[in-house]
Amino acid sequence: MWEVNPRAYNQLAPCGKTAGIPFVLLGITLAFSGVGWFKRRVWGWRLVVIIIVTQVLANFVTALMGGVAVFCGQRSELLFQPAKSRLCSQIRVRDSGRF
Repeated sequence: MWEVNPRAYNQLAPCGKTAGIPFVLLGITLAFSGVGWFKRRVWGWRLVVIIIVTQVLANFVTALMGGVAVFCGQRSELLFQPAKSRLCSQIRVRDSGRF
């Protein structure tokens, strides 16, 4: 996995195994929100929206700091559109009364 993003490895390597704790928490949060979303619970929808908003804000901060978050050869600025699209679709789902 680290061959895909060696820069991230170099930044996380000094933290050792403690760097894995946030990733475990992120995985639990994503699984929990997915269960709530598929069961059409309002808390699941809210959690999904919070996660997507966090992603949009993180991409924005990365772009402001001049960082390059490369994903499949695309710069971080290009990642805003998919995140914004997901956020808008989630808001429309909530407004349509599906939850």
